[in-house]
Amino acid sequence: ELSQVSDSTAKCLLGFNEPERTSQGNLTVAQAIEAWPLLVKFAEEKKLRLGSPSVSSDGGGGAWMREFMEQAQRKKLKVDFVAAHWYRSADPAAYEDWLKELYATYRRPIWVTEFNAMFTKADDNGHAQFLRGALKAMERNRFVERYAYFNPGDGKAALLKDGQLTKLGEIYRDAGA
Repeated sequence: ELSQVSDSTAKCLLGFNEPERTSQGNLTVAQAIEAWPLLVKFAEEKKLRLGSPSVSSDGGGGAWMREFMEQAQRKKLKVDFVAAHWYRSADPAAYEDWLKELYATYRRPIWVTEFNAMFTKADDNGHAQFLRGALKAMERNRFVERYAYFNPGDGKAALLKDGQLTKLGEIYRDAGA
């Protein structure tokens, strides 16, 4: 319920989470477009930037986002930045290409609200290589405004294990140094 949001320090509002997935947002594009004006109104009242729905990087997420953005543009609905998730591969070059494609397609700042290569067959070294490359790509491409690693807990590709930083956690921590 948007009327219950009370954080006066917020500067941005994120749209729906993985609406293309039945196990997540579970919204058709038509449902999201119908509800979007409520988010726009709230964002404008609170003077917040409004991010697109956060879709996954797979074909289904990409198709959902294209249709949503086309309809939003046709209806002149506010979308200030594009939010998306990456789990597609452990290839940092493919990841950077995807970032560039998102920006070229939508011409809005990019927020990667989840990224990880945990669903790939990468070993620990492969995860480290991906994370280093992904972080460099996001820092190098100024159109990427924000990013957040998806930490799966103590499982594969985690930043922490038993409360201690893993090798990946150290890479993430040291990325901004």
